[in-house]
Amino acid sequence: MKQKILYVLLMSAGLLLSSCGDLAGNSQNSMAPDTSVPATDRSSIETPTSDSVDESIERKIFLRDNATTFSGSGISVQDNTVIIYKPGSYTVSGSLSNGSIYITDNSDQEVELILNGVSITQSGNNTLAPIYSANKSKLKIKKYKGTTSTITDNRVAISDDADDSAAIFSNKKLSIVGAGTLNVVGNLKNGVGSDTKIEAKNGTLSIKAKNKGMKADKSIVLGHAEDEGVISIEATDNDGINVEKKEGDTFDEGEVQGVQFNKGTFTIVSKDKGVKSGYDVEILDGTLNITSTGDDGINAENDVYVKGGTTTISAGDDGIHADNKLVVSGGTNTVTKSFEGFEGLNVEISGGTNSVIASDDGLNAGGGNDSASQETPWGPRGGGSNSSALMTISGGMNYIQSTGDGIDSNGNFYVTGGVSFVNQSKNCNGPLDYGDGAEFKQSGGTLVAYGSSDMLVTSSGTQYSFLGTYSSGVSTSNYFAIANGGYTWLVKPQTTTAYSLYISSNEFVEGSVVFSYVSNATATGEILRGVYKVSGSVAGTQISGGTWSSSTINLGETGGGHGGGPGGGGSRPQRP
Repeated sequence: MKQKILYVLLMSAGLLLSSCGDLAGNSQNSMAPDTSVPATDRSSIETPTSDSVDESIERKIFLRDNATTFSGSGISVQDNTVIIYKPGSYTVSGSLSNGSIYITDNSDQEVELILNGVSITQSGNNTLAPIYSANKSKLKIKKYKGTTSTITDNRVAISDDADDSAAIFSNKKLSIVGAGTLNVVGNLKNGVGSDTKIEAKNGTLSIKAKNKGMKADKSIVLGHAEDEGVISIEATDNDGINVEKKEGDTFDEGEVQGVQFNKGTFTIVSKDKGVKSGYDVEILDGTLNITSTGDDGINAENDVYVKGGTTTISAGDDGIHADNKLVVSGGTNTVTKSFEGFEGLNVEISGGTNSVIASDDGLNAGGGNDSASQETPWGPRGGGSNSSALMTISGGMNYIQSTGDGIDSNGNFYVTGGVSFVNQSKNCNGPLDYGDGAEFKQSGGTLVAYGSSDMLVTSSGTQYSFLGTYSSGVSTSNYFAIANGGYTWLVKPQTTTAYSLYISSNEFVEGSVVFSYVSNATATGEILRGVYKVSGSVAGTQISGGTWSSSTINLGETGGGHGGGPGGGGSRPQRP
């Protein structure tokens, strides 16, 4: 009997030891995520009003499905929702398979979340965003160096009065900084959003969103002179970056209005506009690559300023569009595909190395030239004149390749500097164009424009210019030639046979001008894309010529309804 009792006691002890062993193991090892964790409806979240935790304790949050723990004050956990209700810095680690961090602080101060290898996914209907700052506090997301965090919004819908339609959303300013990596997936709507401002720099930020990749109401500032960062944005159904203009918005002096790019590397892929701003767009520095399959690469309801950096755009519509001014003063700017390359009410180019390829107009001031039903801020596309439109080229190295007009101003067109080459191809368009009743004047720089012999115009400016046509055309293996002052300018068409040439340079001198067709030539010393200047004469077939003098500044062929006759300078055919 005693042996039987002893056996039972030993068996019981063994079970207890086994159970204790399991408990010890659970205290050291993480449990597998519970993918069946139910989503918490936003209406059931209760926000704490006080806490009894010592303020001196470091604030840390350890995310775990149904078992999140924390230290420090200002934190509460309800189901799988972490509530932060005091300003300050919080270090977050771990994962939630169906939950969120909900910031309710209302102090006008900053809440900083230091993400140390965090994974948060949120699902359900009418649930909170994965990370949501709802009130007055500013939100800073810091990516801890050497770690990767992923925030995924898998919600299916939210209530009409909810503003957190992004995977990470802040009612006030949102900053994303730090040397780590953050991946954001917005399968409901937007990727990252704010009702005021977004700033992102340093480390790596990757955003994929169903709707808009990054959206704010006042400004988005990307990159920094020191903490540059790598940012990639993919928007499958809408704009990559969007700043929405709202009535009543006010700005402090010097505050960014719209979108600004600084030093860094930025890649944007979108179905609609790559960058859309209700205010300005400013490119100061950085490497910016935009692919917008259905709309403009960059679109601003006010001005666009390109001052530096390297920008490459492939667009379904305009490469860069400004409702008001488009000002290019620096940088290396390439539009590889567009309907119209650079478009604004006023287009000012004073610097930079600029290359534009367009299926319609290369550069356009004041409206488009399309038979489609597309609208511009200045009225429907379809040519015509606009007395407010202005095209000014005063600097830069500019190459324009177009099917429609090469450079088209629906108002005045002035060239005072820079080196510009236009390669135009389609009939019923011309290499250069300007508005009815307006003027085209060149008083500096170099402009070479060749292509169709339809609708030709010539300068009435103060610098020697020549406009000529060749009915047989010059193919892409041969050259136009202009001989003057001991030099010959050779122009080799780049994409298709050209039938006309406008050329003017501040290097031209008074005296004889000979316009020729040259075949089988070998030219060296290319200035830019098929344009050369060589010493002496080049053997060819003379087409026409004349003499530049103080009384004959602008030379052009007579007949054929083309530009002004010799010495006439500036007669312009009317559109049919």
